[in-house]
Amino acid sequence: MTSSITPFFSPKGVVVIGASTSPEKLGYGVARNLIQSGYRGAIHFVSQKSGALFDRPLYTNLDDVPDPVDLAILIVPTQSTPQTIEDCAKRGIKAAIIVSSGFREVGAEGAALEAQCVELARKHGVRLLGPNCIGTLDTHLPLDTTFLQPPMPAQGGIAFVSHSGAFCAAIIDWAREQGFGFSQIVSLGNQADVNETDVLPEVAKDEHTKVIALYMESVSDGAKFVQAASEVTKHKPVIALKVGRFEAGQKAAASHTGALAGSEAAFDAAFAKAGILRADTAEQMFDWARALENCPLPRGKRMAILTNAGGPGVIAADSLETNGLLLSQLTESTLKALTNYLPPSASVHNPVDMLASASPDAYATCLNLLLQDENVDGALVILPPPPMYKTEEVAKAMIEVIGEFEKPVVIALMGSTLVEEARKTFQRANIPTYPFPERAASALGALANGQKHLTTDTGEHRDSKRISVARLRG
Repeated sequence: MTSSITPFFSPKGVVVIGASTSPEKLGYGVARNLIQSGYRGAIHFVSQKSGALFDRPLYTNLDDVPDPVDLAILIVPTQSTPQTIEDCAKRGIKAAIIVSSGFREVGAEGAALEAQCVELARKHGVRLLGPNCIGTLDTHLPLDTTFLQPPMPAQGGIAFVSHSGAFCAAIIDWAREQGFGFSQIVSLGNQADVNETDVLPEVAKDEHTKVIALYMESVSDGAKFVQAASEVTKHKPVIALKVGRFEAGQKAAASHTGALAGSEAAFDAAFAKAGILRADTAEQMFDWARALENCPLPRGKRMAILTNAGGPGVIAADSLETNGLLLSQLTESTLKALTNYLPPSASVHNPVDMLASASPDAYATCLNLLLQDENVDGALVILPPPPMYKTEEVAKAMIEVIGEFEKPVVIALMGSTLVEEARKTFQRANIPTYPFPERAASALGALANGQKHLTTDTGEHRDSKRISVARLRG
């Protein structure tokens, strides 16, 4: 199928087929979100009953819907989906989001119905997103084709493409509390037609997207996916969480979206070849995404640790090495400057331990000295609540320094209520914070890996690992 998928991302007009005036219905939720998102294109509603919804007419026949309309959202009974696809084709609509479930994920009968939908769509040149998905979000356009509870997620630079709609919903709510936002969200569902390979280049085109996160249960075509991803990762980092590593997870994926999980070794090789960073957990994926969205990339792997507590500094040192990074060997001039500034009992050798008495000025001054060092490619700052100062005052002092350098700085902001204001202060400055040194070190590792993939000549480097893409299909 060669028709464009652009209407899924920048439609001129959207029609909700199956709109409802009942607030408990999905057709009401989608209509509400389209209106409330602030989408500036045309919005139309088709329902079984005439009337009005959100001060807009309810059409009972798709043929009566006026132009422009190039994207349809289908919230119809499963058995009615094939006919609705034909109706869209007749109306000249070439892109449809199928929200309904009850297709391949439920068994043979559903799979046959899904195949019928795809056959009709191909016959008429209609592209399908789903079925069994929640649709798309674009916080900058803006556009919300989902039925999720409002409000929309905050604007940001992370694009999230997911095989699971429910996971999208949970991540959106979690992100609000974590203080980060999204550029785009795409729920793929069963991928009867449009898949991750189709979506990846389209999402990467978005000027607001700085990093792409993928939740994957399978891959539709291994060779095409690697080719598409290899082009994208030359310009923007891509992180993947591929689930279904073991038999139990593979069975769960099959029952959830009808996905076929392939060989894990093949996925590892494919991701490496394509320049994709593979995360082990959802938390790690978004830890990395936040760093890649907001931090400059390091020139190398040499990192400095700044702390006011020795124990967390040791944890950080171990974690840096675990993530393939190195402790910087500070220059003599840096060591001398630190020695002259800090009390005699402080440790000036990396990790730099300023002791518990460290003030906001001490954090700022020492961080400035470390970032000036030519042997330092980035820094991990550990900030538990200082005994004699407010943590947010330390944060404000460091933010001024961090903004002066093109080197990544991540913060291990350790604590809870005593560091809450500091966390908000860092968030407003788009400086990523993590509750423990291990997670901060992992984020620095992702930045270093992102630098490697984005700046390496991808030809010879990525062809050095040959993979069997057939094994990705399971």
